[in-house]
Amino acid sequence: MLALTMGDPAGIGGEITAAAYARLCETGPVFCALDDPSRLRGPVQEIEHPSEAAAVFGRALPVLRVGLYHPALLGRPDPRNAPAVIASIEHAVRLALAG
Repeated sequence: MLALTMGDPAGIGGEITAAAYARLCETGPVFCALDDPSRLRGPVQEIEHPSEAAAVFGRALPVLRVGLYHPALLGRPDPRNAPAVIASIEHAVRLALAG
C-alpha cells in the first residue's frame, strides 16, 4: 500500500495525486492520499484506515482526511497550513511503522 502525503497545499501535489489516480484507478497499484479531500479533483472518498483503500480504489480516490487550517490558494504558500502538512507526513510515517 502506498500513501501520498499532501505536500504544500498551495503547490501542485493535489493535481499530481488526482492525475496519478486517474491513470492507475483501473490497474493499480492501490494507494491512498493523506490530504484535505475538498482540494482534490475527481471522485474522492474519505476512508478511516488504509485497509479500506482497495475496496474504494476502482471508483474513487481513497483519502485519509488531514484538514487544512486555512483555504489554500495555488501559488501562495501559507505558513498557517504547515501543521497540516506536518500532520500528513507524521501520519504516513506512523502507518509505515505499523506495517
